Amino acid sequence: MSTPMSVAARLLARLLNPAPASLVAAGAVSLAPAIVVEARANEEWQFAGWSDSVWDGAMFMGGSTPVTARDLKMYAEVLGLDEIQMDIMRDAYAELDRSYNREWTLFAEARSDQQHKFRPEGNWADMQKEMMGVKATFDQKVERLEDQFIADLRLVLTPAQLEKWSALEREQRRAKTLAKYASYSDEKVDLVACVQALELGDGERAALEPILSEYRVQIDSALAARNRKAETLGAEYTKTQQMQMDLQNEQDPTLMQEGWQEVNRRQEELVPMGLELRRLCARVRDINVQFRDRIEREIPSHQMEAFEKMARPKDSNPFMFGGYSRVDQMFRMLENMDTMMSGMQMQVEAFGEADSEEMGAYLRRMQRVQPLSESQKQEIASIKADWEARRSAIRDRYSRSTGDQTEPDFIQLPTPKGTLMLRRVFEGDDGEIMYGGFGMYGMGSDDPEMQREQSELDQKTVERLRQVLTIEQRGLFAMM
Repeated sequence: MSTPMSVAARLLARLLNPAPASLVAAGAVSLAPAIVVEARANEEWQFAGWSDSVWDGAMFMGGSTPVTARDLKMYAEVLGLDEIQMDIMRDAYAELDRSYNREWTLFAEARSDQQHKFRPEGNWADMQKEMMGVKATFDQKVERLEDQFIADLRLVLTPAQLEKWSALEREQRRAKTLAKYASYSDEKVDLVACVQALELGDGERAALEPILSEYRVQIDSALAARNRKAETLGAEYTKTQQMQMDLQNEQDPTLMQEGWQEVNRRQEELVPMGLELRRLCARVRDINVQFRDRIEREIPSHQMEAFEKMARPKDSNPFMFGGYSRVDQMFRMLENMDTMMSGMQMQVEAFGEADSEEMGAYLRRMQRVQPLSESQKQEIASIKADWEARRSAIRDRYSRSTGDQTEPDFIQLPTPKGTLMLRRVFEGDDGEIMYGGFGMYGMGSDDPEMQREQSELDQKTVERLRQVLTIEQRGLFAMM
């Protein structure tokens, strides 16, 4: 059994890598061969929960308008808007921003009212049902605001500009959804944005444009297919979620049992849908990798390093492969101390220390700790590089001996309605309940010797970090 995560680790997971809101075990289906190469016969996937977008942290902070300032800039570039047209659309954007902020305030107030309304009775099922209705109403209003803005935009366009509308939709789909519904690191990379960010001459950009033009078309086709599946999956779970909430008030034991059996059956049906979405996500990833390689063959050498930093992201998810890593969490905390402190401060101010006593105490501890010095940062960066290299060597050695595993043991599949979680099941796996509902994502499924080596490496790395940090700084990580 694993021990509960420390308050620091829990906050970090919430701020930088939100964990599932709930994990509920259900039946499993066989893993499709297209999803993983040389799959072991005793592996399956099962429904592992759903993270509802109603509780999305960004939405809690106000989110952003359905059309952003970046979108407006993209419209101008793709459609070739002149200054008069831009003046009109800036006014339309200002009105959109005002209207959105008004609707969001009303939505946030209504949501807060619902929370306090049901808190005395602790009727969380009814509260969630009401919250979903409030969120659905807000989403409809936001959709209408966006539709009105787009209608205003089309009114100012010339016939020649209207002919570019399909190109605009393609650019918008890539900019808005590429990362939003991605489940692979390489799937999230927008190669057009990466190239645009480079310091290239006109001739160098012109040389890359044929590749980028082909990329735009291929990635859009793959994105459209992936997004349709994500929308379908989200809609199907919404139906199941409604059934779950209705069952909370069911008094007849027989009807309740039958209802939960139906819920479990529906959850089982989400698994093959999720695996199909994962396959479509892999298609987007493969196109990105293919065109990234082509671009790298044409990128000037003096811009190669800058391009690779953007186009070859490191998978920084500490939960995805090899289980929970205390060292990964420590590095992420050290690198994001300001973000953590801001998040803690916001939570304490929002709910009061009476409701966040543990968080408030930890915040005060953080505030008393001196920041990292430059020499400490350099030593920590060196330790991290060494740890990553040694960890990769361990994984590479065991992947060669057990077969290449291209899928982790726990995957998350975002949709417009929330995120589906799937968990790999192994023969003899009893679904042991640990933190968050299951064993930490992936723990118990790796080779025991590999786990032992990784654990030893982590312990040695922790001890190295302790030598670099002061005793006050170490206090922030002592419970990890």
